[in-house]
Amino acid sequence: MVQSLMAGPLPARTEYGDCCSEVQQVHRAVGVAPLDIGVLTLAGPDRVSFLHNISSNDIKSLKAGQGCESLLLTPKGKIQIPFTVVAGPDFLRLLVDRTLASTLKSFLDSALIMEEMTVADDTAHVQFFHLAGSRLTELMSALSLSMPPADLAWVKHGDAGVIRRRRTVEAGVDLRVPAESA
Repeated sequence: MVQSLMAGPLPARTEYGDCCSEVQQVHRAVGVAPLDIGVLTLAGPDRVSFLHNISSNDIKSLKAGQGCESLLLTPKGKIQIPFTVVAGPDFLRLLVDRTLASTLKSFLDSALIMEEMTVADDTAHVQFFHLAGSRLTELMSALSLSMPPADLAWVKHGDAGVIRRRRTVEAGVDLRVPAESA
């Protein structure tokens, strides 16, 4: 997948360091940037109510293919860790800064009392890239990837996944690929 990006219909940039030129490249075509995202997967029948009760967003309203931003809160409402939640048919995937993944997993494991659910750290198995630019739709089409319908919505493509996310002024997606493909 990543090799397809680099050999795709748009020319790859071979040198870095001139940020003005790099921003112009994103406006004219598509920029690709690696992301340091940790991934925790919650599975089991109590995953939704458990996460809903300890975070800041309405996790119960998420349907498969939707996502939202959320915060891990203390009982007094103090922000501990920000993360993104994406819902699947039988799992919730938490996307968090890679340096906070093990801390969040430890907290979630310690908060489990009688809930029927598991927390798996899948960080080592995936790599994320952010793609953004004026020609993103063209690149996605050339790679046979569909654009998710709304912000933080996601679509699965075999072993890969695409999450619609704006990190720059240009339209963008986060592309999740297996680590061995990166």
